Amino acid sequence: MQYPNAFERRYALPFAIGLLLPLVLACSSPQPDPTIKGAIVVSGTINHVAIEGGCWLLQAGDKLDTMTAYLIEGDDIEEILVDGAKVTVQLVPRPNAASFCQMGIVATVVKILKVELPDDE
Repeated sequence: MQYPNAFERRYALPFAIGLLLPLVLACSSPQPDPTIKGAIVVSGTINHVAIEGGCWLLQAGDKLDTMTAYLIEGDDIEEILVDGAKVTVQLVPRPNAASFCQMGIVATVVKILKVELPDDE
């Protein structure tokens, strides 16, 4: 295919990349669902706590602290239930809910955005 002039030849590839790059980036990583009322995005570390048969906490800070931890539950979250996994999830906190573990804020995970499993898994 021949280009009619140097201007079109010079800008054809950058133009094509400019059109395709946003599509590729949008498809490559999950995005939070803005339609879910009360949902927030939280990044942190998954910790298994052996209380009352075991509970899974998402610790939003550097150390285990129940003030910045979420006791997570939800459908299809088995892939993140690995002690030490680093995750980013969209969740809905339920601060008035109670649990057997009595640790952290009970929250329902509605979308998994990123998972990084520990090296020893």
